Amino acid sequence: MARATTFSSSVLLLAIALTCGLVDAAARSATLEEWFRDRKLANCWRDNTSFLDQSLFLDNGDRVFLRDIPNTDYSGGGVHFFGTSNLSFILAPWRYPPEVRDRVGNFSLGGATHTDQLHLIRYLAQDEELLANGKETLVVLGLFYGNAIHARKNRFARLFPDKCERYGLYDYDRARDLRHVEMPSLRRAFLREKARCMGLLRVMKEDLVFRNGSLDVRSTGVLTDRHEPEKYRTSWRKLMGIYWEQDMALELDALRTMVEYIQDQGASVHAVMMPIGSWHADLPFATRYLDGVTEICESTSVPLSDFSGLLEDDEFADHSHAKIRSAGKCNSALMRIATEFLGFPDVEPTQIQPPVEQ
Repeated sequence: MARATTFSSSVLLLAIALTCGLVDAAARSATLEEWFRDRKLANCWRDNTSFLDQSLFLDNGDRVFLRDIPNTDYSGGGVHFFGTSNLSFILAPWRYPPEVRDRVGNFSLGGATHTDQLHLIRYLAQDEELLANGKETLVVLGLFYGNAIHARKNRFARLFPDKCERYGLYDYDRARDLRHVEMPSLRRAFLREKARCMGLLRVMKEDLVFRNGSLDVRSTGVLTDRHEPEKYRTSWRKLMGIYWEQDMALELDALRTMVEYIQDQGASVHAVMMPIGSWHADLPFATRYLDGVTEICESTSVPLSDFSGLLEDDEFADHSHAKIRSAGKCNSALMRIATEFLGFPDVEPTQIQPPVEQ
């Protein structure tokens, strides 16, 4: 009896181990990643929502911290994009051939202020050697006045810290720095693989439920029924807060420090004003922010590309994020900066194929 129980337990443990191994292998599959991406693209294209590339992870924050940061080879230089969610919903390096996409990093993260981005770049430079080959490295900053919301208590205040600290692999203190948590390498590997598996299972679940018709389109992409400019303006006034001028000054100081830090490492910087809807024009934030950015770029000899008017209002899925059918021209404009720096000025992205109507 005891032998039978031991045998049964061993078989069960082996089955569990094999299942976990298969799920982990699937979570690393480039073929599976492309397959799920194509299905999500089809869903988003059909309804013209926004599209966020999360790979096979819970979100793009997991993609950055669990895959991109530890696995990217920075020694040969490259082009690395930093920004917030409006950049995340546009940038698509995966639409380019390997000689381009393998040298382009997308470190845009929703809710990231310039202070957050400064700490992230310092961490990547000091611990991951992001700027080790400075002369062959370009950092592209996707800029929007939403980057200048200082760390006060609003619904976005914890977005970036939570992405950093979700699995206990990193510790983040806005007043200090971003650092990885010291732990045995085996435990670190286990936590990463566990998170990968969770991400794949979540992607599979969402895909299955959507295909069965019981998942609202908004869970695969942002989409508003109709634009409400006054509601947007009210929301942004609340987010920026009554101390917005002082906060913006602090964040612009962080932006200047970030630019100078990158340049001190021998790397280049290119700044880009991200597309915004006309509802932002009546607010004081965009103008004040652009004035500050322009002064920083001029004093540090950083080229500034203004893409703020690249999209019409009906090309936004909500107050700030592009619809998938409009995001392509933004991606082309941004990636042209990268391809020219990398020496492939004539390379164009592959076209997204609209889904076949059933």
